Amino acid sequence: KEFALITFLHDHLGEVCSKDAISGAVWPEYQGEVYDYQIENLIRRLRTKLEPDPATPMVLLTGRGLGYKLITRL
Repeated sequence: KEFALITFLHDHLGEVCSKDAISGAVWPEYQGEVYDYQIENLIRRLRTKLEPDPATPMVLLTGRGLGYKLITRL
């Protein structure tokens, strides 16, 4: 799931991606709703691998109320 997320964000580099768009890209097999906590946990796990200091993200940013965006190529 982490690879699917980073691939999706990389394909939309610099764009804020909504949680709905992320859930569709990462969990296409789910017919029901993907919960916010699932996306947030996936973002947290990815940040621990990408960010020098995950508590102060500089690569994978949160657009409060909007979604998430990747701001640099990996």
